[in-house]
Amino acid sequence: MLTAGVPGSENAGSSFDFFRFRTAPQAGAFLSSGFWDRRFLQVAHAEPAIWQAAASLGYLHRRWEQVALSSTRQGLDSEFSKHAMACYGRALTLGKEIRDPCAMLVLSLALATVSNLSGRWADSRVHFLWAERLMAQLGNDAATSSSLDIDDIVDTLTRMDLERASFSEASAPYSFPDEPTRPFKSPAHAPITSLKRAATQLLGIMQRLMAIWWQGPAIPSPEHPATIEKQMAVEQIGRECTQWEHQLMGYLSATGSGDVEQGSTTLLWLKLHHTSLRMLLRYGVSCEQTRFDSCLPHFERIIALSAALIRSTQSLVSPVMTVDPGLVMSLYL
Repeated sequence: MLTAGVPGSENAGSSFDFFRFRTAPQAGAFLSSGFWDRRFLQVAHAEPAIWQAAASLGYLHRRWEQVALSSTRQGLDSEFSKHAMACYGRALTLGKEIRDPCAMLVLSLALATVSNLSGRWADSRVHFLWAERLMAQLGNDAATSSSLDIDDIVDTLTRMDLERASFSEASAPYSFPDEPTRPFKSPAHAPITSLKRAATQLLGIMQRLMAIWWQGPAIPSPEHPATIEKQMAVEQIGRECTQWEHQLMGYLSATGSGDVEQGSTTLLWLKLHHTSLRMLLRYGVSCEQTRFDSCLPHFERIIALSAALIRSTQSLVSPVMTVDPGLVMSLYL
């Protein structure tokens, strides 16, 4: 296990190793993925820009862990942040030399993650939109899709774009009508072949629900055509959620208990975010807070599932830093 030493530009290599041994394995703590600890590392060893992005993520993880675990060594968090941003800048510069669209896609996802962890929301939007355009372009190429493991990248991209599935940052709000249509995404009615795919579909449903809620100005009159249209769209999302539930139940029924036991953490994650989705479908996101008084069972379930998720990851290095939606999004409700 690598320890967090005094950061400096000469220690970028140690931060890359920190990413390799600590950040990458934890990135999919709740939702297993081969992207960060396999595909990303493979490309990072061949592309200097992606290597720098990995070092930046290592610095940010070290900063976060230092702040979380210790009240001493004041000032190290700002030093880690400074060197993380230096690596981020070098990754942007070196990225201009990349000609391989597959490598550029991997870099876009890494830079979006750096931006998310450092609170650079406008930059994060740019990286996500660029990744989506590349994904749509590469998704039409069967040979490229096969070599890149396009499904794994689709899962990663959908799960990382947290703001689209929750409350977008006011300083960089989503302009949903101008967003890509995401033709590469699997539909909610597609067969569920794994818990990871079930998670991707659930987040897709949540993202579409949030897009409906945030599109256009608020219409005060319930009889207004725009209000009626929005309500009909929400009802359609509710039907998609019901269909997803039936698909998941069918998958769990057909899957052996051993396979379900291996994915118990992911199953807990699915239950947590499904509860949040059902509550939002019932009460919306912009209603009066008093309407949530009847949601006490939902809140109790969210807290119980969050506690169970924390217990399920106690065997890992604590605390856990994941790039997937964790507990905060549901607990925030």
